[in-house]
Amino acid sequence: MTINEITDTTIFGYVDNILLIFFAYKSALSIEKYLQVKFNTTDTKLVCATVGAFSNTISDGLGWLVTLNIEMMFYTMLGCIIAMAFIPLFEKYVK
Repeated sequence: MTINEITDTTIFGYVDNILLIFFAYKSALSIEKYLQVKFNTTDTKLVCATVGAFSNTISDGLGWLVTLNIEMMFYTMLGCIIAMAFIPLFEKYVK
């Protein structure tokens, strides 16, 4: 691994996690409560999985964006979005 790759991945990891931590404290579950009302559900697993996956997608993207590695940003976010497509299947079959 080159020094640039080490620097990029370290910056990515920092930005990714600091954003997740910040927004977890900032939202204080208000987003989850809003979505439960909006979608008329009491299923906290569905709401938390959706919010968590979406937040992770955004923080991953921003983590790579600050390193100006647009290719890694694109493919990381694509992988996150593909994984999010499985949330309805988990909701239906995993109890």
